[in-house]
Amino acid sequence: MIAALLELGSSDRSWLILGVLLCLLFELINGFHDSANTIAPLVYSRVLTPFTAVIWSSLWNLVGAIASSGAVAFGIVALLPPSTTGPDWWAVAALLLVAIAWNWLTWWRGIPLSSSQTLIGALIGVHWGQLWSEQAWTWQALTVPPLPATLEALLLSPLLGFALAYGLLSLVRSRLPTSLDQLESLAEPTLTWPTRSSLLLATAGMSFSHGTNDGQKGMGLLLLILATALPDRFATALEQHHLPLGIKVTVALSLAIGTLIGWQRITHTLGEAMGDRPLTTAQALSASTVTTATILTASAWGLPISTTQVLTAGIAGSTLATQTALNRQTIRRLLWTWLITLPIAIGSALLLYSLGRAIWA
Repeated sequence: MIAALLELGSSDRSWLILGVLLCLLFELINGFHDSANTIAPLVYSRVLTPFTAVIWSSLWNLVGAIASSGAVAFGIVALLPPSTTGPDWWAVAALLLVAIAWNWLTWWRGIPLSSSQTLIGALIGVHWGQLWSEQAWTWQALTVPPLPATLEALLLSPLLGFALAYGLLSLVRSRLPTSLDQLESLAEPTLTWPTRSSLLLATAGMSFSHGTNDGQKGMGLLLLILATALPDRFATALEQHHLPLGIKVTVALSLAIGTLIGWQRITHTLGEAMGDRPLTTAQALSASTVTTATILTASAWGLPISTTQVLTAGIAGSTLATQTALNRQTIRRLLWTWLITLPIAIGSALLLYSLGRAIWA
């Protein structure tokens, strides 16, 4: 590996190092956003302390990322195939810089956002920039084959999370109203071991499923960067849709570290700002169970969807199921941010890529 790096020109070597660092930084901030989601149900149900919940979530994110199949990773890679004319480092830099900047800004504002949506928007913008620079701007070229299914999954998954969480909690309320009263109490609950175990299992599954889905996005990009710069070592893995263990572990650690250091802002929004009262144990269990099932299904189909959007929608659905009013200001901020993310990511990446190519040329 070191010998292969030394064989590169100084410019390509510098761009390769920058690309790898940006990829890992993207995954770190992904941990700020999406991994923090899994902590809110544990903290606000009082099953674990915040510190223990962070460790629990980070551990299962790490395991999920390492155990991932690679289907989502290569679904992401298919949206932006390697350049046939040599390393296109501006493409890598533009899409990662846009994804990092928007994800960090929304995290700083405490707005749960889809890292997947931002990344896919940036991928589309860079792809369009490549077509423009190559004078291949046709409608057929603009519509990348995997794009429709990817966008459909991003759109439908939060709607599914909302409906399922609402339906699940409504069903339990109608069947077991007495047992549910304690779980919906705002007072310090005395949770039974079956309840604690169920919530621990549901959040472990959610963290694991997040690792299997969101972790793969960084893995796919990292493999693409390495295969573009070092084809002799990584091109075969890319062609055969094989994720080397070293790439899995590196990205998984970045995701886990992001969870450890950036969880508080998003957790507060999900736990206290979604409705007129803080998140209850019943809501946490319902939303976590639905999110786990949805993300695992998407990962099996190779569809990159958002843990953030599914869980946030699930919490909103479970809030309505408890006959509690939603916080309109929070919901309005979420919806507007979700609506503008894709066009902002596409436009920013297209502009940044085009400027970079013009300056570098």
